[in-house]
Amino acid sequence: LRLSYTGYQSLPQGIFDSLGNLEILDLRWNQLTVLPENIFAKNSKLEKIDLSENKLATIYFDFTKLTKIKFIDLRTNECVNEGFGNEWPETSLSDLQDVINRKCH
Repeated sequence: LRLSYTGYQSLPQGIFDSLGNLEILDLRWNQLTVLPENIFAKNSKLEKIDLSENKLATIYFDFTKLTKIKFIDLRTNECVNEGFGNEWPETSLSDLQDVINRKCH
């Protein structure tokens, strides 16, 4: 699902709930500052999420519950830029969640 370049500043809780078979979500190049905590709760088949080029200052959702996830792009967001710049390291999902818990809450 491509929702890039839409100018979204926020997304409502439950926006993706009816898309249980969603595998790829492109939300890059928007103005998102925060995402609801359970925004991907019903999207267990997600394999790729691109949230790059937004303004995410806080990230509350738990990536480790996305059991099929293979790729998450958070480059060029406020909370991940601090300490990483645009050089987001190759890392495991649990390490990524740990970084997010420390830097983005």
